[in-house]
Amino acid sequence: MAFPKVQNCIVCEDVRQEVGRKQTLLGFFGVLPNVSILVPDFDKPIPRLCLLFITDPADGKFHIESEIVDESGKRVIHLPAAEIAMRARKVSKRVNLGLTVQFPQFSGPGLHELRLIADGEIVYRSSFEVGKGSPQDFE
Repeated sequence: MAFPKVQNCIVCEDVRQEVGRKQTLLGFFGVLPNVSILVPDFDKPIPRLCLLFITDPADGKFHIESEIVDESGKRVIHLPAAEIAMRARKVSKRVNLGLTVQFPQFSGPGLHELRLIADGEIVYRSSFEVGKGSPQDFE
């Protein structure tokens, strides 16, 4: 079975599961490709980065991994491969797949590309900006 089509990817700091199959987004950066992440210092990691992929419904098991590459094509963040099981519900028109990176570190400002890889094939890619924020941005 092919990995389902990714409709959107929300980028935030964290996603919290709630009662009633709801999710609370914390530290919302945006929906790709309309995302700009400001970091206070490129020599230090940020606390967390969460990628919430919204896909078409699907049933099956997939080996997924994700990576972020900078403008030169250098991989700066990698989430190693893991097997996931997706299960479509009768009432659902989508599946939410959340991946969280603890203490990711960007090497510098510029355009970055996020890639979602399922069973060895890139199934989603989109770009976003990373920049250096001023002290006022983090007050």
